[in-house]
Amino acid sequence: MASVLCLVGRNEVSRRQVKHFKPFGVFENPNDGEFDAAGISTDTFWSPSPDKPRSEMKILVNMVAMFALLPWWASLLVVGGLVLAVLAGIWWIKYKFHQIVEEGVLNAGAALEGARVDVHGIRAVPAPVGPSPYDAKDGDDDFVEGVDDEDWSEPGVAFYELDLTVSPVDPEAEWSPDGLSIVPADWVPEEKTDICERMGAVHTAHLYEDGRWVLGDGDNVAGKHRVKLLFGFEPKGDRAVRLRNFVTPVGETVALPVPHPSFAAAVR
Repeated sequence: MASVLCLVGRNEVSRRQVKHFKPFGVFENPNDGEFDAAGISTDTFWSPSPDKPRSEMKILVNMVAMFALLPWWASLLVVGGLVLAVLAGIWWIKYKFHQIVEEGVLNAGAALEGARVDVHGIRAVPAPVGPSPYDAKDGDDDFVEGVDDEDWSEPGVAFYELDLTVSPVDPEAEWSPDGLSIVPADWVPEEKTDICERMGAVHTAHLYEDGRWVLGDGDNVAGKHRVKLLFGFEPKGDRAVRLRNFVTPVGETVALPVPHPSFAAAVR
């Protein structure tokens, strides 16, 4: 609908057209609504009216009037349709949100899906001293006092050092060594995005570069890499574990050795 209607020369509009536009408050007539029998005189100029109610309010009034004219059963059908439309919209929003979150979680570990893992060795070690180098530091936005600045030596947690080479299917795929974790080998998630309650996280990651071990800086690496990972894990009679990259299973099961003697002394 044009915001300004200017009638010049012999152009005219009918009363029907005027009545169509007037309820929406878009135009005003400076001649106070006086029209001749032919329609609108040629010297009439109409412009937007700031004093008229908003067109949305007029539409709402018209809808209310429409409901008043409809039979009761038709009104119920319309109301029912609106309710169903609202419920369908809410369901669709929830579905899309769940889908987006699920895709994001699955994509986080997809780089190592189907990757080859060569295990060079695993051994039980004493608990490390101090927090992980990848924990948030005091002053960081996500720093939590009493959590990020504490040792990892919690009761019932044993530590294992796993030496392995990870070869992604895509030789250029980027992945994070400290994003790996271990879970009981027999644990089966109910949903693809489930996280195991006994997941063992990486405390420290070292990368084998130029014939020596170098402490990882927490950044991603690309393609095939040999890494040495220090995990904290709560063993409960488990004989084997399996690697996961976030929620994506990686490689085959790895036999779990007996915990370090210091662990047995700590749990007594």
